[in-house]
Amino acid sequence: MSTVYFSLGSNRGNKEKNLFQAIVYLREYVGEIADYSSIYESEPWGFNDSEDFFNMVIKVETELPPRRILEIIKTIEERMGRVLTRDGYQSRVIDIDILLYNQLVIKEKDLQIPHIKINERNFVLFPLTDIAADVIDPTCNKTFDQLVKECKDGKEIGLYKHRSKIQGIMNF
Repeated sequence: MSTVYFSLGSNRGNKEKNLFQAIVYLREYVGEIADYSSIYESEPWGFNDSEDFFNMVIKVETELPPRRILEIIKTIEERMGRVLTRDGYQSRVIDIDILLYNQLVIKEKDLQIPHIKINERNFVLFPLTDIAADVIDPTCNKTFDQLVKECKDGKEIGLYKHRSKIQGIMNF
């Protein structure tokens, strides 16, 4: 059994519902949800938009290999209405990223684990430290608790809904 951490983000439509729908799909097609963070609200990163993002991180136990998981999350994003373009960062109904897969390091054109910008983004690090503060990033050998303190991301991030407030929703 492998442990995978996913970052989920949405800034279009019913953002909270979008996060939970993505979790339902991940549970159905990838594996059991082992843990989840609070939901955070943050400014868009890498582009300007009037709508803030809702972000969270989930921990999943799976038998699937990373490449298969990538295929599944792309299908989920498409099913939920995400339109991929080559225009860089943009608004989206859902964004699902593989942050970590055990302590594996993969550097391929379309698959980078740990996620290539994991240490530069508070909207990833804040929820990740909710559930993986003592986990070590295999590329720099620091805990995520250390990395969130060192992060230079100047974007505003706030707690939208504490994990205790979504506990009933997360019990599938």
